[in-house]
Amino acid sequence: MINKFPDHYATYREKEFTFGGIRQLNRNKLLWRDDSVDGVKTGHTDSAGFCLVSSAKRNDMRLIAVVAGSPSENDRLTASQRLLEYGFRFFATQKLVTKNTKVTSAKVWGGQTSEVSLGSQEDLYLTLPRSEFNNIKANYKFKNNIQAPIEIGQIIGSIEFTSNDRVVLSAPLVAIESVEAKGFFGRLIAKLIYWITSLFSFS
Repeated sequence: MINKFPDHYATYREKEFTFGGIRQLNRNKLLWRDDSVDGVKTGHTDSAGFCLVSSAKRNDMRLIAVVAGSPSENDRLTASQRLLEYGFRFFATQKLVTKNTKVTSAKVWGGQTSEVSLGSQEDLYLTLPRSEFNNIKANYKFKNNIQAPIEIGQIIGSIEFTSNDRVVLSAPLVAIESVEAKGFFGRLIAKLIYWITSLFSFS
């Protein structure tokens, strides 16, 4: 809803509205406590207690907190605020890859060019504890000697980001440029060279 229906989502940060001559106040009191809070929904049932799904955005990082089972309205607000403050204090969001920007390249056989640039079709963001960004490593997984033709957006492999030997983000690695195939004789020579090379490949 936040990403796809921003106009609708904007109504959740309204503190009040008047309908039929009656003034209605938003029950999410975090809107008055923290200017970065812009939603989302309160709730209560006998079995679930007092609940709140809250969301706040500071700079480029958005956090969503979910609290259920609180004994009172004030308790759900306090717990939600503490969760959001903890998240903003100890976590950070960084852009790791800008869309349609080269991050690596792969060798191409039978193409008008010998290499193709690889990247992501979308910006890649990652939210982690602040200290873990010091250990981020990128691993590109794809097969070399890709056969032309290659189209823009064609999935060539994947990109994995690890922190402390743990995969924290994985995304498709795609061609960000097209590579046309050589003519008939060019492709024939390329296949011959590829075949001879494969005879001496032991990996």
